[in-house]
Amino acid sequence: MPKRIRTLGYPSRTAAVAALIESGRKPGEIATLIGCTLLEVYNARKFHRSLGEPIPDKTVLFGGDIFQRGERFAMARGITVNELFRRIVETAIEENIVDAVLDDREAPQ
Repeated sequence: MPKRIRTLGYPSRTAAVAALIESGRKPGEIATLIGCTLLEVYNARKFHRSLGEPIPDKTVLFGGDIFQRGERFAMARGITVNELFRRIVETAIEENIVDAVLDDREAPQ
């Protein structure tokens, strides 16, 4: 088993590649920062994904109007608008009701 090489403050090159990709860096930039080839970056990313590492949280942006309209619903529950929106999306996906909520598909014939 290869020895882990501490890279850019991360415990391994693989961890550094994964973090830099998640931060929005392009593979070419990462290769330059780390001092490796582009192929090594792609291999490290592939290896990281194969470990089944949890996917880091992502940010979703909402327009100010919809955010403001959600405030009353959030206040009624004693939570932030961000928490309200997160719960709505998670519930729709977990309960498999996205199609019902969006109602954007044609009815089956």
